[in-house]
Amino acid sequence: MNFVKNQQTITSIPVFENARPGFSLQKYLSCASVLLLMPTQIVVADPLRKSSPLYENPFDLSAGGASLTRATQEGMFFSNPSLPALGKGLLRWIYGRTAVHFGADAVDLARSSYQKKKAGTLKVDSSMIESLLKTPIHVGNDLSLGFITAYGGIGLFQTIRTDIEGRQYGSAGLPEVRTRAEGAAGVAASASIPVGDAFALGLSLKPSYSAETFESIALSDFSGSGSKQMLSDIKSNTHYGFGVSTGLGATAQFRSQNFDLRFATTMDDVGQTKFSNVGVSPWKQTINIGIGLIPHTSQNAVHCAFDLRDIKIAYGEHWTRRSRAGCKMLLNSRIGLGAGYYQGWPSFGVVLNLTVMRLEAGSYTREFGAEAGTRGRRIYFIATGFEMP
Repeated sequence: MNFVKNQQTITSIPVFENARPGFSLQKYLSCASVLLLMPTQIVVADPLRKSSPLYENPFDLSAGGASLTRATQEGMFFSNPSLPALGKGLLRWIYGRTAVHFGADAVDLARSSYQKKKAGTLKVDSSMIESLLKTPIHVGNDLSLGFITAYGGIGLFQTIRTDIEGRQYGSAGLPEVRTRAEGAAGVAASASIPVGDAFALGLSLKPSYSAETFESIALSDFSGSGSKQMLSDIKSNTHYGFGVSTGLGATAQFRSQNFDLRFATTMDDVGQTKFSNVGVSPWKQTINIGIGLIPHTSQNAVHCAFDLRDIKIAYGEHWTRRSRAGCKMLLNSRIGLGAGYYQGWPSFGVVLNLTVMRLEAGSYTREFGAEAGTRGRRIYFIATGFEMP
């Protein structure tokens, strides 16, 4: 399979502050549909998330997304709640992080438009509109704040993803823009206990507001009375509700002086996660398995892992969309390098721990097709935050 052909790429919008989660997510998702392009017919699509975790740490994404046997900080709440019990010390981290995700195609178009404007050759004509319609856009933002100990932790989180894709010939034979967006904001809490030196169990609870919208917007709907109807349709078809996601995790660890082996299994959305608003699709229960190999010294380590999510195929996804593989190299707890395959596409990233401040940057590809290698969109991210100790 050619994992390089047909790769598309997809910019980032700041997110709400000091507002009620449900209202803010609805407002954000509605506005995101109309700010970035032009263009309503309702199109029902599958949720963007499917078998992926509710929230994924950016550095984990850059290392292929295989986080069941080792997750970065707040990622433990969502990947495997048993992991904190396997480390050293009581207090692991007090952390805060914000990340923005933006698509490479949109970056390339913006760069090209800027260069043309600087040269005085930028024209708003049919070719420019065609370029806009052919440029898929991905915007995303993550926020997290909390602490983790050897026996669990608690934190706040927010994650939002919006994807906009133009179609030169839409469902009615006219240009349109298809928008899919979803987000969640809430609290993540976990408890973990060691069972001897080689085994750990964990439980996580994630009460949150979730929002989602799927729209197909015709360009003609931006003029006259059509724009009012468009905004009304977007509002009525943006569903949000409150739900509590429950996760279980178990990890076995076999250690030697310079090599560790880990096996992990988790169950996400135990018994399904249902929401207060029936318009929000339930999150199906999934079972996931992973293996990790960790050669290490006292100061440095390389963690190579493979995860297979949703082994009972609750969402009906192809195995290439459910697989994660990659390695993280950690040097003196100051520098981290990651590389892997996320949903069948290459990913890479770097993290710098500058005493208290933490900087992360990298790239991964999100697959929107039925299987890997069909409709991948290259995404870049930048993240910053703090951590103690």
